[in-house]
Parts: sequence; structure tokens; C-alpha cells
Amino acid sequence: MVFYSKFDRWLMVMNIIVLLAAALGIGVSLLAIQEALWLRLVVVVVLLLAMYFCFRVFTLRYIVQDDTLSIMFLYEEKINIYSITSIRATNDIISSPAMSTDRIEISFGEKKSILLSPKDKKAFIDALVAINQHIEVDVNLSYMKRGKDDGVPSET
Repeated sequence: MVFYSKFDRWLMVMNIIVLLAAALGIGVSLLAIQEALWLRLVVVVVLLLAMYFCFRVFTLRYIVQDDTLSIMFLYEEKINIYSITSIRATNDIISSPAMSTDRIEISFGEKKSILLSPKDKKAFIDALVAINQHIEVDVNLSYMKRGKDDGVPSET
């Protein structure tokens, strides 16, 4: 199953402004550089890297397949779902593969954790818990774990 990241508008606007400012700076640099061909090439390479970065950011996704959670960001990180111990709600803004401040923290392995922001948190957490029923889900996320047919939040 593929889950896309939730995007905060303010964060997306900030990223676009930074990219446009970089593109403008690179454009002005290309016009100002008259002699050094190698410097023009460096500027073009930097622009291409910035475009690649934006592409990867805007296609951020989380893939749950078999017993693996793959995080497709600037790089691919794989986490064995059976090593996940807990999931909790967080609004921490530290750097992570998440494009929203509405995040969940996934703890796994020995004292490792990662912050993610799936657009559909309930379906994402349900997919993980369906594979590893031993994952402890934070009380603040328990509203997403429903009883079979009752529609009432279950106790965790």
C-alpha cells in the first residue's frame, strides 16, 4: 500500500519561495558570468540538484509492503515492520521525511525513531498494526483505531 505525505500549505509555500529565490539567483549568476564556462556548468548542476530535491520532496511517500515500511524521500529508508515498537502523535518540527507538522513518531529497533506525516494516518497505522499487532499505539491516536462494527474508539 502506498501512502503519501500530508503537506502543510505554509511549508509548501516556503519551499517554493526558496526554490524560486534559488532559481532567480542562479539565473542572475548565469547572466553575470561572461567568461568562465566551468562556473556556468557548476551553476547549472546546482539548479538541476535543486530541481531533483523538489521533485523528491513533492513525491514523498511511504510504502507498506510485506513486512517492510519503505520511506521514499531523498533516499530510500526501509524499516522492518516487526521491529516497530510504538507509534505516537507529535508536532515536533525536527528534520524528517514529513511535509507537515501533523506527524507521528514511529519507534523501532533499539532506541531509533522517525517522524512521518501520512495524509491518511488511520489507514497507515491500521496497515502497520495489521502486520505487527504488538505495536503500541499512543492514546492520542486511539480515536483512529475503531472497534470492528461499533464505531466506538477502542482502548489501547
